[in-house]
Amino acid sequence: MKIKKIIKLIEQDTNLFKKLILNKKLTFICEDNYINHLRNFIASKSAPNSPCEYDYLSWSDTKDDLSIIAQQKYLENKVIIIVSMKNENIIYENLKKYVLEHNLNIKILRLFSDIFINVMSHQEVLQSCDHALQIPDIAYAIVTTPRSGSTFLCSLLQSTKVAGYPSEYFRQPSLNLTKECNFDYVKYLRILMHNRITENKVFGTKIMARFLRYFEKEKLDFQSFINGYISKIIYLNRIDKVAQAVSLLIAQKTNSWHIRQDKKQEEYHEYLNNIEISNADLENINTTVDNLVKANKYFQDLFKKYDINPLKIDYEKFEVEPKAYVEKILNFLIISTESNIEIASPLQKISSSLSQQAIMKYEQKYAEKLGAEHIKNLKQLVTIYESAERLDQAAFYYRRIAQLQPNNASVYFKLAKLEESQGNTQEAIQTYQKSLSLKFSQPVRAYIRLGDVFSQDGQIEKAISAYEKAIKIKPNHKKAAAKLDRVKMAKS
Repeated sequence: MKIKKIIKLIEQDTNLFKKLILNKKLTFICEDNYINHLRNFIASKSAPNSPCEYDYLSWSDTKDDLSIIAQQKYLENKVIIIVSMKNENIIYENLKKYVLEHNLNIKILRLFSDIFINVMSHQEVLQSCDHALQIPDIAYAIVTTPRSGSTFLCSLLQSTKVAGYPSEYFRQPSLNLTKECNFDYVKYLRILMHNRITENKVFGTKIMARFLRYFEKEKLDFQSFINGYISKIIYLNRIDKVAQAVSLLIAQKTNSWHIRQDKKQEEYHEYLNNIEISNADLENINTTVDNLVKANKYFQDLFKKYDINPLKIDYEKFEVEPKAYVEKILNFLIISTESNIEIASPLQKISSSLSQQAIMKYEQKYAEKLGAEHIKNLKQLVTIYESAERLDQAAFYYRRIAQLQPNNASVYFKLAKLEESQGNTQEAIQTYQKSLSLKFSQPVRAYIRLGDVFSQDGQIEKAISAYEKAIKIKPNHKKAAAKLDRVKMAKS
């Protein structure tokens, strides 16, 4: 990977250069083959009416005569920033030694090992990372996959003010630097652990599966990283892998990963109206589902291999009872708190009819692939949302099960009961009738419920007919007979 791509990805993710050029006088020392690119890139980030007075030196010219940096203009700039893919630390040590020997008032910094780390750890940009580091009393990592609700969880943990500042510090830029630039990821972690702790000395981070996989694949010192520094692991899982994959697809299509304002929520939904789910999108979702299942297997193997006993949190359960699960996490981390903690998040849940449409289309197309385990997960989600009285969500999961099991009369009966409790009379009538057409094993119950809905809707003749059918099947059914008498009296 070329330096051009690395710098571009870092800027996209961190706005590093936008922050850097707030300082108007800097000297950059680069290897020859990317001085021009760096100069042009920084110029593109500068305001037209506020040009930056930067100087650029080639390391090949400087290394043979370090006295160049003692020239007046470089002394006035006061800061030299080293930009090198492979030799950042070598150049740094040479320059630092010269500056100390000649007592020069120049600060020597590395673009990746100082400035990038400072930006990621929310520190002053132009400061060295070479200083004594304190180790937190508690250090934990949330390991997960994209679109699992991890940003929401991190924001809630941050709001407690006792659980560190968990965030995804190990993102693509740090992965690229580790791969391509001899970046010391362990030192990076230690500096984060020094800078991003709450007053009670707690540090938290979030790490995606792909980063952990790279650590193992490249045979980096994973054991010391995960066991030597991180004392507790929280595994955040999303039960509904199809919804997770759809969420990722829509985030990529809209470039909206998180929403913090009502106005943006409105704009987001307007934008969704112009998106259609294609067959290519369904294939994309299918690939993502496979990858998420593999990631889940990877985590299980990882925990077993390194003897890790994580706290497992299912997103759907946590999302229903966020405060209870935050307290559960704090107990797991052995963090003492006040008896009644307050939690809050600026994030708004992103849900849409488009995502439901995409889920239904996907499950229709790949019904044969989705086996018993998937159905079991959907049933579990019905239970979660029914218990939380989130009836719309529970009904959606019943519809998904019904689509995958179109001949399951029991599913239609349960869905009809839910629709009835929501006051969706017409839908409930049709769904009860569907369960009966599929030879529901308890037809008396279904006819009685159907009669109830007809009665509530003012369709008395149909209610009478439904109750009479129940009695025909079971002549001595007292409940059906009483209901029949009641509607007949109401009719007369």
